[in-house]
Amino acid sequence: MSERRTLTTGRVVFLVVAAAAPMAAMIGNVPLALIRGNGAGLPAAYAISSVVLLCFSVGFAAIAQQVYSTGAFYTYIGLALGKPPGIAAAYVAVVAYTSLACGLSGAFGYFTHLVFADSGIDIPWYVFTGVAVVVVAILGFRNADLSAKVLGTLMVLEFAFLVVFDGLVVGQKGAAAVPLESFTPTQVFSGSLGIAMMFAFSSFIGFESAALYGEETKDPRRSIPRATFIAVSIIAVFYVTTSWIVVGAAGGVDAPALAQTELGNLLFTLAREYGGTVLYDGTAVLLCTSVLASYL
Repeated sequence: MSERRTLTTGRVVFLVVAAAAPMAAMIGNVPLALIRGNGAGLPAAYAISSVVLLCFSVGFAAIAQQVYSTGAFYTYIGLALGKPPGIAAAYVAVVAYTSLACGLSGAFGYFTHLVFADSGIDIPWYVFTGVAVVVVAILGFRNADLSAKVLGTLMVLEFAFLVVFDGLVVGQKGAAAVPLESFTPTQVFSGSLGIAMMFAFSSFIGFESAALYGEETKDPRRSIPRATFIAVSIIAVFYVTTSWIVVGAAGGVDAPALAQTELGNLLFTLAREYGGTVLYDGTAVLLCTSVLASYL
């Protein structure tokens, strides 16, 4: 058992944040949330969701201090409600995670195919999907420490590019990059706040994975709660800030109209507008690695 306990708090944080796939979450969720949710008030939806999940993390971390298991949620359900509900939860988890894994492998193949096709190289999507399956299998059979190092590198690159994007928008637009209207009651409760929060909550999927690494962490009683709070805090600050700046970059209260026109290309269009070809290409590549990181 001691040989398996190689993870530190920092490495668990890397694994958790990478599982949330911040680049993919911003590119995939923000445009739809702007259109179907509360429009320019989206940053407030992310802020509310962040507070809710931080409160949830208090109880979740307390349980994780007492129970160290790769089963996490369904182990907790089994201990609290009995074996039948625990087994039922386990089956639900298996189906859900298997479906997610299949979807992510296909998404990686699709987006990577588009990136290569944009450079004039036409390779079928299923080839990239196969590569992703092999990479994940190799890293999965190795200890979690190696996966943490790989995911940590990818996560740092994702954050770096999005921080550069944020900085470029603020540098060019000044105070208009962070429109105060986003936090006024008129905007926060415009449209559908509930749908906006649904997209905001879905952007955090993976934050609960810290508990999965209890058996591979050197000091799970201290590291798992710390990693959970640190990861949720990092993701929260990042999502609120970046979604706010995306709203500013897209025209403030007019952001939903641009999102309706661009859809999934919204962040790519803004990256090209404010950062040129280099930022655009980097964002495209890191979208692929973000999906791969979430798959892993």
